[in-house]
Amino acid sequence: MGKRGQKPQPIAVVKDKGYYRPSRHTSDVDDTGALAFVGRDNMPTPPDSFTKEQADIWTRELMHIGKVYGWVGFVDLPMFEQWCLTYDACNKLEAICANEQRVEYTEKGRVVNPIFKELREEKKLLTKLSAEFGLTPSSRRSVMLANKPEKEEDKPKYKL
Repeated sequence: MGKRGQKPQPIAVVKDKGYYRPSRHTSDVDDTGALAFVGRDNMPTPPDSFTKEQADIWTRELMHIGKVYGWVGFVDLPMFEQWCLTYDACNKLEAICANEQRVEYTEKGRVVNPIFKELREEKKLLTKLSAEFGLTPSSRRSVMLANKPEKEEDKPKYKL
């Protein structure tokens, strides 16, 4: 079952409209500071079971996602691993389908090529996983990012 009600507007839009309420835009988990997030300074290595293509997808996409603090946490990496595997499977099936016919003809009539069915299923799964990570334009609206922790040099030396 989908989410009910209107999709929440981005925080920047709500602030511009003047009805921002901090109590509605915070996450108790993110506020604890217990989660470690992927960033440029702490980029995880791809799993050992990955092929070179899958490791390239892992590294490339995490470099892009890691530019925004709080987008992906280290607890999300097993699911991100599944996203990378699905993305790679879609790429491989697209390459196979480039030289195939969509429809095969048999004695009784036409039959849809099973490779295209598999590609369609993989793309559905990729779309669902992408929405979970906020990698689609519509799902990006509901992404709530954690605040970047202050460094020691950013904190004021004296209390006011």
